[in-house]
Amino acid sequence: MKKLFKLTLILGIVLSFIAMPFISSAASVNSTNSNNMSKMIKEINFETDQKQFSKYLNLAKVGMLDKSIDLKTTISNLDFEASKLTEYDGFMLLTIPFKEDSHFNVLSNITIAFKNDKVVNYSEQQLTKSENNTFWINQFIDGKQARNEDLAIDYVSNEETKTAIKEIQQLSTQRGLNMSCFAAVVGASGGVIGVILKLCGAPCSLAPPICAGCLAGIVVVGGGGIIGAVVTCWK
Repeated sequence: MKKLFKLTLILGIVLSFIAMPFISSAASVNSTNSNNMSKMIKEINFETDQKQFSKYLNLAKVGMLDKSIDLKTTISNLDFEASKLTEYDGFMLLTIPFKEDSHFNVLSNITIAFKNDKVVNYSEQQLTKSENNTFWINQFIDGKQARNEDLAIDYVSNEETKTAIKEIQQLSTQRGLNMSCFAAVVGASGGVIGVILKLCGAPCSLAPPICAGCLAGIVVVGGGGIIGAVVTCWK
C-alpha cells in the first residue's frame, strides 16, 4: 500500500508537468487541450539521430554563456552528460536534466527548442521540497517566471522518484491501457485529470515548439517507462 501510494504521488507529479499549467483559476477539465497534447506527444520523435547531439549541446552551452539563454539555476547544477535530443515538426528539442546531487528533484530540467540551429524557445522546470514537505515548482519560460507555487503533493526523494518510474514502466508494459489509463493506474477519478490539465499550460498556451519541448522534456527525464505509459495511454 505504501509503495502504491508513492507511485501515485510520482505519477501525479510527472503528469502535472506533462500537462503544464493552464492560465486559468478554474480547475476544470479541457478535453480539447488533452486531445491536442496527446496528439502532440505521439508526434514527438524520441529516436533522433544522436550524431547531432553534440552540435545542439554546444549551441546550448554557448547560449548559456552569452546569456541569450537566461538560465535561472547555475550551470554546475546541470547534468549535460545525461541530456537527450528529440524532434518535433522540424524543431530539435534538447533536454538537460538537473544533477541528482543538487537540491532539485530529478524531474527538474531545462528544455531548449531549436529551429535552423537557432534557439526558438526554452523552458526551465525546478522542483524542490517546500517547507511543508511538498513539491514546490519554480518554472521559467524564455527566462520569465511562469510559476512559483506549492503543488500541494507530498514530496518524495530522488530515489523514491526513480523507483516509482520503474514501477510505472512495469505497469505500462503489463496492461493494455486506453484513454482513461492514467486514472486506472493511480486509482483516481477524473478530478486527477483536471489537475493534470491545469499544469503544462503556460508553455502550451504560447507556441507548439515550447509546448512540445515541455512534453518531451518531462517524458525524457522520466525515462522510457514514462514514454511507454504516456504514448500507450494517449493512443
